Amino acid sequence: MMKTARLGDGDAHAPFMFHIGDEVAMKRDDGALDPEMHGVVAGGTCKYQEGGGSYTEEYEIKRSDGSFFSAGPLDLVKREPLFANVRDAVRIVREWVAPARDK
Repeated sequence: MMKTARLGDGDAHAPFMFHIGDEVAMKRDDGALDPEMHGVVAGGTCKYQEGGGSYTEEYEIKRSDGSFFSAGPLDLVKREPLFANVRDAVRIVREWVAPARDK
């Protein structure tokens, strides 16, 4: 018997890949990210068989202009916030340069 869970309900049996608030972008057919189709996960549903088996997920994505689009998990990629990437890059460069300064 198929059950339906909504994202955010806390259903431990529903195998959601993304969570509310995750920043995501659509993948194009060539694997590149689509610059127009990105936003924040606002909701989703998962239809699954209790005890394991097949399931399907669909997410509702809210774009920065307020519009929404729907997509499956295989069409989406989680986007990392830019500030986290910059912080990591700065840390890596500092760690790489630091030993050279100590010599």
